[in-house]
Amino acid sequence: MLSDDLKAASGGDPALDARLAAELGAPPAAYTASVDAAIGLVHHALPGWGWHVGWHADGVTPYASLHDPARTVHVEAKGPSVQLALLRAMAKALENAPPKASG
Repeated sequence: MLSDDLKAASGGDPALDARLAAELGAPPAAYTASVDAAIGLVHHALPGWGWHVGWHADGVTPYASLHDPARTVHVEAKGPSVQLALLRAMAKALENAPPKASG
């Protein structure tokens, strides 16, 4: 599962980037190594969702929070880098978001 791989990641990982792109139907990019690419993937996977990044209470560890447009789902994650915090939060959101209506 991608969330487990993202939890284990500690830096840029081209193989994980390729899996993220394939599983989310996104263009190939260095998602685990680039903040801009990670933000782009969040927008691709979770259109309309808001995001925030900052520093965990320890003042050292980056964290990310994401929320759906209605603010009914909110997730947070920390990581060794801003981009991994964003990707970990995205994985949580994808697991916890209500299913999309078909239509």
